[in-house]
Amino acid sequence: MFKLKFAIFWQAADLLSTVAALPQQSYLPSPLKVDFAARELANTALPLDAQLIGLSIEFGNIVDFFGDVGSPNEYSRQLLENVIDKGGKSPILRLGGNTQDRSYFCEDCERTMNNVYNGTGPKATEATLVTYNKKLFRLLQDNLDETQDFIFGLNFGTKNKTESQVALAGSVKYMDQARIYAYELGNEINYYPLGYRSRNWTYVNYAQEQLEWLTNLSETDPSASYQFGNIVGPPKDNPDFTFQRLASIGVPMNIPGVKILATHAYPRNICTPQDAAQATMEYFLNHTSTKEYVSRWQGEIVTAKANGYLFHVGEMSGVACHGKKGLSDTHGALLWSIDFALAGASLGMDRVFFHNGKGEFYYNMWEPTDSIAPNGTVTIQRQVRPLYYSTLFLTDLVHGISKPKISSVSSLDAIDLANYAVFNHKGALKKMVVINTQVYEDTSLPRQAKALDLRGAFGRRLRITRLTAPSVTSTSETTWAGQSTDASGRLRGEEITECSEDGL
Repeated sequence: MFKLKFAIFWQAADLLSTVAALPQQSYLPSPLKVDFAARELANTALPLDAQLIGLSIEFGNIVDFFGDVGSPNEYSRQLLENVIDKGGKSPILRLGGNTQDRSYFCEDCERTMNNVYNGTGPKATEATLVTYNKKLFRLLQDNLDETQDFIFGLNFGTKNKTESQVALAGSVKYMDQARIYAYELGNEINYYPLGYRSRNWTYVNYAQEQLEWLTNLSETDPSASYQFGNIVGPPKDNPDFTFQRLASIGVPMNIPGVKILATHAYPRNICTPQDAAQATMEYFLNHTSTKEYVSRWQGEIVTAKANGYLFHVGEMSGVACHGKKGLSDTHGALLWSIDFALAGASLGMDRVFFHNGKGEFYYNMWEPTDSIAPNGTVTIQRQVRPLYYSTLFLTDLVHGISKPKISSVSSLDAIDLANYAVFNHKGALKKMVVINTQVYEDTSLPRQAKALDLRGAFGRRLRITRLTAPSVTSTSETTWAGQSTDASGRLRGEEITECSEDGL
């Protein structure tokens, strides 16, 4: 029997699993029999994209993450190369966030990117003004793998549509457009009445402006594609800004170039002390709560698919206002991110993009450079955070499967147990993910183990791969398949796959 802690995925005849080693166990219960109507689930399974998990990068931190012309950030490049080296596709990079609507293209300005900071509070590390020149497009092409794709953010916060036209023209002039998966015009538009637009600005005004602006942009580049909406959800929290409401007035169906509808998702925040108190490990590791939260977008997903659009969670994390230290930077947050992504894919979400920035963005996949205080003290070191391992997990999950599809195995679920089945294009069950979300924080105490009897679903011969950390509060020591990253970002350690001959 295998003592499971966190997650597991496997293949018929050859099991592949994602789990964590246990420091101790108090007892090993009778195995949970894993058996379900695989054929029925295969008939309703939905596509599992090889780039399901992407990165959203704060626009003003592009140079921090990827370096400048002639001086790439080798650390970031290596972390993305790890995914490619495992046979996967580099995650799509969405360049946007709050600073997208504060950014201005200045073709011949001296610096590749120049940021001005004068904010306060949790978001003080976000630039309040960003200017960038033509070299930004060159560094995006030269400093990353030639297969790297981008979603490029344009400024909609300004009321001058010329700014976005100038930026798009610069991109067309200086960058290979095959690398641009899509553009997006505006970030979190349902918050615009709080600043960028008047208080009485509604979804109707938004629709009218997007139609006008994107029609003008199509004259600059008729072939450009767009990610539309970027609406903070869930829908019931902002009922006037929903795709269902917009579709009722023909938007974006009457706007040229739109191929993606995108929402943003942050189930908790630390923007106020009261809200911060509700951001707990217990909330995020409750699988029932995670599925319920994801299901709030079901109507929006249906609207997107009915009109032929992809559906993205274009920016997300567990805790808004840059995350919560001791929660967002932990192994528990990694488990939640995998659960959210797979639950979303099971409902029809095509991709989810976890947000990243520089300087006290605790939900980052990695810190791209040291953060240095004015006195020269390093306040935050360059480092990989647990969430990064979600990209390696996904790569191995879809590897070797033709046109993978995914379904939630709800009949086996519990508050602390999540189950997902992965099928190939013919409906054959190939792999499965089991996530044990039991909260285990004190490694000095024994914890209960879980045991699975997999023979009913997969037979006796299995291969198992484990995702490990000492506890859910661990901020380092995460390993995937026995490997972890070193100081240069390279994967170290022997890749470990366990075998079972008895299906337990």
